[in-house]
Amino acid sequence: MSTTSSPAITQPESFGKKVRNTAVGVLFALVLVIPRLLHLRRNPRSWRLFCILLGIAGAALVILPLGLGNNYAYALIGMVMFIAAILLPLQSLS
Repeated sequence: MSTTSSPAITQPESFGKKVRNTAVGVLFALVLVIPRLLHLRRNPRSWRLFCILLGIAGAALVILPLGLGNNYAYALIGMVMFIAAILLPLQSLS
């Protein structure tokens, strides 16, 4: 005797549920990232490396979209990243 089960018919998730699940996932990721950023801030060498990489990534996001002539939103995001890298306080390595 064979018992076959029919697959359950599932309702597609509504847009509100998808947005809520995404928001919960983003908040969960932020909660996990905050302690790592605080630890990064305590180490002067890694903080300086973070600032340098943030500045390079920001400058690349400014130059590439302007040079290619498409999406200027990335250029604005890159400008914010670059300015943030400049304004973040650098700690001395001594």
